[in-house]
Amino acid sequence: MRAPKFSERRQCEQCGKDFTVFSNNRNQKLCSRACRDESMHNRVTVYCASCGKAKEVPVGRARQQENHYCGRKCASIAKLGVSPTNKIENDITCPVCGVVFHAPPCAKRVYCSKKCADSMLPQLMRVRYAKRDDKRVHRVCQQCGKPFTIMPSAFNRPGYNMGKFCSRECQVERKRQIRGDAHPLKVPYVQLTCQWCGKTYEVKPSLAKDSKFCSRHCQGAWAARNMNRKETRIEAAIRSLLDQMGVSYIQECPIDFYTCDFVIESSRLVIECDGTYWHGIAKVFRRDRRKDTFLASRGYKVLRLSESLIKSDLEQCRQQILKSL
Repeated sequence: MRAPKFSERRQCEQCGKDFTVFSNNRNQKLCSRACRDESMHNRVTVYCASCGKAKEVPVGRARQQENHYCGRKCASIAKLGVSPTNKIENDITCPVCGVVFHAPPCAKRVYCSKKCADSMLPQLMRVRYAKRDDKRVHRVCQQCGKPFTIMPSAFNRPGYNMGKFCSRECQVERKRQIRGDAHPLKVPYVQLTCQWCGKTYEVKPSLAKDSKFCSRHCQGAWAARNMNRKETRIEAAIRSLLDQMGVSYIQECPIDFYTCDFVIESSRLVIECDGTYWHGIAKVFRRDRRKDTFLASRGYKVLRLSESLIKSDLEQCRQQILKSL
């Protein structure tokens, strides 16, 4: 921090003590914050410079202002240099009807009434926009062929018709006519073959590179057939239990676009091993209910075994499987 260039000794206007004033605070008149607060709270009586009426103001304001006024009226009278008894009004002649009326200078009135002012509004607007009319560009509507004028600033205005149409109706009509195959920006679709069902389908050229299936149904069925998922501990426990029971089953069997943990085709039974964490999520729970409804529509019975039951009581799992067979 740089040192001040000079210092000066002054006398506090509130308490009368001497204090030092530095160059970074040359306008300081009080020695401390306490004196400043006291000067703002203490009030003194001053007299209006226009009408002589007494008025109380803070000490600090009394020192700052040379002349004091009791209100705006006295202040305006004192600044205009007239006595309080005189009226501050001018005689003004209305340019429309010729009536002479009185108004203060601060009002800046030109017309005697709103009726006269409204009668001059069209003329004033024509004068105001005369220069703007000279800058307008002549165009021909691309829809109806009608000539029209437009400001150059409207060409690049967002959401505007860019000076091509004379009205909103023509713009809407042109958009209606060029929809579908008649649109100038329409790109022909690309024909592809679905990798699951072999059907031919059409997609946009921008999506042709990543598109392999005609629907989400085919995509889910392909994923169920080709997905290699690691066997969990509870699935391994149920697999060992089925082997001990001597039941013929298919593990990770795809049925349409769903993959089932174990499927016993002889009994049309599907066994699902539900983990506590994953299948406890609300989104996964709703998906499991949709899966059960779909399998029931295909003629399958669904048996869901929870993780806690498999880890605690395999004998109970055996009894539920035998009961469902």
